Amino acid sequence: FRAFSSKRGIFALLQSKSKPTGANPLVSPEQPTPQQTILHIESQLVSAEILGSQTEYRSWLSVYVRKLSEEANVPKLKEICSFLLGPIHSSSSWDPMILGIPKRELLSDLFHIMSSNRNLQRLVNQFKESLETAE
Repeated sequence: FRAFSSKRGIFALLQSKSKPTGANPLVSPEQPTPQQTILHIESQLVSAEILGSQTEYRSWLSVYVRKLSEEANVPKLKEICSFLLGPIHSSSSWDPMILGIPKRELLSDLFHIMSSNRNLQRLVNQFKESLETAE
Protein backbone atom coordinates (compact mmCIF):
# COMPACT_ATOMS: atom_id res chain seq x y z
CA PHE A 1 0.00 0.00 0.00
CA ARG A 2 2.99 2.32 -0.16
CA ALA A 3 2.22 3.27 -3.74
CA PHE A 4 -0.96 5.23 -3.16
CA SER A 5 -0.73 9.00 -3.12
CA SER A 6 -2.20 11.26 -0.47
CA LYS A 7 -4.79 12.42 -3.00
CA ARG A 8 -6.15 8.90 -3.36
CA GLY A 9 -7.14 7.11 -0.22
CA ILE A 10 -6.84 3.44 0.55
CA PHE A 11 -10.45 2.85 -0.46
CA ALA A 12 -9.84 4.25 -3.96
CA LEU A 13 -6.74 2.10 -4.24
CA LEU A 14 -8.66 -1.04 -3.28
CA GLN A 15 -11.41 -0.24 -5.77
CA SER A 16 -8.91 0.31 -8.58
CA LYS A 17 -7.35 -3.10 -7.89
CA SER A 18 -10.66 -4.93 -8.27
CA LYS A 19 -11.04 -5.06 -12.03
CA PRO A 20 -14.27 -6.63 -13.27
CA THR A 21 -13.99 -9.66 -15.52
CA GLY A 22 -16.92 -9.88 -17.89
CA ALA A 23 -20.41 -8.55 -17.35
CA ASN A 24 -21.60 -8.21 -13.81
CA PRO A 25 -25.14 -9.59 -13.48
CA LEU A 26 -25.74 -7.41 -10.44
CA VAL A 27 -25.18 -4.16 -12.32
CA SER A 28 -28.02 -2.88 -14.44
CA PRO A 29 -27.13 -1.06 -17.68
CA GLU A 30 -29.93 1.40 -16.91
CA GLN A 31 -29.43 4.68 -15.07
CA PRO A 32 -29.55 4.18 -11.31
CA THR A 33 -32.55 5.52 -9.45
CA PRO A 34 -32.00 8.36 -6.99
CA GLN A 35 -32.51 5.86 -4.17
CA GLN A 36 -29.84 3.54 -5.63
CA THR A 37 -27.47 6.48 -5.93
CA ILE A 38 -28.02 7.45 -2.29
CA LEU A 39 -27.49 3.85 -1.16
CA HIS A 40 -24.27 3.65 -3.17
CA ILE A 41 -22.95 6.88 -1.65
CA GLU A 42 -23.91 5.69 1.84
CA SER A 43 -21.99 2.45 1.31
CA GLN A 44 -18.95 4.39 0.08
CA LEU A 45 -19.12 6.64 3.14
CA VAL A 46 -19.33 3.67 5.52
CA SER A 47 -16.49 1.91 3.70
CA ALA A 48 -14.27 4.98 3.99
CA GLU A 49 -15.02 5.13 7.71
CA ILE A 50 -14.29 1.42 8.22
CA LEU A 51 -11.00 1.76 6.37
CA GLY A 52 -10.11 4.84 8.41
CA SER A 53 -9.64 7.09 5.38
CA GLN A 54 -10.15 10.72 6.43
CA THR A 55 -9.75 12.07 2.91
CA GLU A 56 -12.31 9.74 1.40
CA TYR A 57 -14.70 10.16 4.32
CA ARG A 58 -14.70 13.93 3.83
CA SER A 59 -15.09 13.52 0.09
CA TRP A 60 -17.98 11.04 0.27
CA LEU A 61 -19.70 13.05 3.00
CA SER A 62 -19.62 16.09 0.70
CA VAL A 63 -20.98 14.05 -2.21
CA TYR A 64 -23.70 12.64 0.06
CA VAL A 65 -24.79 16.04 1.36
CA ARG A 66 -24.68 17.51 -2.17
CA LYS A 67 -26.99 14.76 -3.47
CA LEU A 68 -29.36 15.06 -0.50
CA SER A 69 -29.40 18.84 -0.95
CA GLU A 70 -30.25 18.52 -4.64
CA GLU A 71 -33.19 16.33 -3.66
CA ALA A 72 -34.09 18.56 -0.69
CA ASN A 73 -34.09 15.46 1.51
CA VAL A 74 -34.63 17.35 4.77
CA PRO A 75 -35.03 14.29 7.07
CA LYS A 76 -31.68 12.79 6.02
CA LEU A 77 -29.93 16.16 6.14
CA LYS A 78 -31.29 16.77 9.65
CA GLU A 79 -30.03 13.35 10.69
CA ILE A 80 -26.52 14.08 9.39
CA CYS A 81 -26.42 17.57 10.91
CA SER A 82 -27.65 16.30 14.29
CA PHE A 83 -25.06 13.53 14.26
CA LEU A 84 -22.25 16.00 13.55
CA LEU A 85 -23.53 18.70 15.91
CA GLY A 86 -23.96 16.39 18.88
CA PRO A 87 -25.39 17.65 22.16
CA ILE A 88 -25.48 21.39 22.74
CA HIS A 89 -24.28 20.90 26.31
CA SER A 90 -21.35 18.66 27.10
CA SER A 91 -21.99 14.95 27.30
CA SER A 92 -19.51 12.31 28.32
CA SER A 93 -21.05 9.75 25.98
CA TRP A 94 -20.72 11.81 22.78
CA ASP A 95 -17.51 11.50 20.79
CA PRO A 96 -16.80 14.86 19.11
CA MET A 97 -14.42 13.26 16.60
CA ILE A 98 -14.79 10.92 13.65
CA LEU A 99 -11.61 9.53 12.10
CA GLY A 100 -9.68 12.18 13.98
CA ILE A 101 -11.74 15.00 12.43
CA PRO A 102 -13.89 17.23 14.66
CA LYS A 103 -17.52 16.51 13.77
CA ARG A 104 -18.51 20.13 14.22
CA GLU A 105 -15.81 21.18 11.76
CA LEU A 106 -17.33 18.79 9.22
CA LEU A 107 -20.77 20.23 9.90
CA SER A 108 -19.52 23.76 9.34
CA ASP A 109 -17.90 22.69 6.06
CA LEU A 110 -21.22 21.27 4.82
CA PHE A 111 -23.26 24.44 5.23
CA HIS A 112 -22.15 25.94 1.91
CA ILE A 113 -23.18 22.75 0.08
CA MET A 114 -26.60 22.73 1.70
CA SER A 115 -27.02 26.44 1.00
CA SER A 116 -26.96 25.72 -2.73
CA ASN A 117 -30.63 24.79 -2.38
CA ARG A 118 -32.63 27.84 -1.32
CA ASN A 119 -35.32 25.59 0.12
CA LEU A 120 -32.83 24.46 2.77
CA GLN A 121 -31.97 27.94 4.10
CA ARG A 122 -34.12 27.53 7.21
CA LEU A 123 -32.43 24.22 8.03
CA VAL A 124 -28.95 25.65 7.44
CA ASN A 125 -29.68 28.68 9.64
CA GLN A 126 -31.12 26.48 12.38
CA PHE A 127 -27.98 24.34 12.53
CA LYS A 128 -25.64 27.34 12.21
CA GLU A 129 -27.30 28.88 15.27
CA SER A 130 -27.12 25.58 17.15
CA LEU A 131 -23.45 25.24 16.24
CA GLU A 132 -22.72 28.74 17.55
CA THR A 133 -24.55 27.92 20.80
CA ALA A 134 -22.64 24.63 21.16
CA GLU A 135 -19.25 26.29 20.75
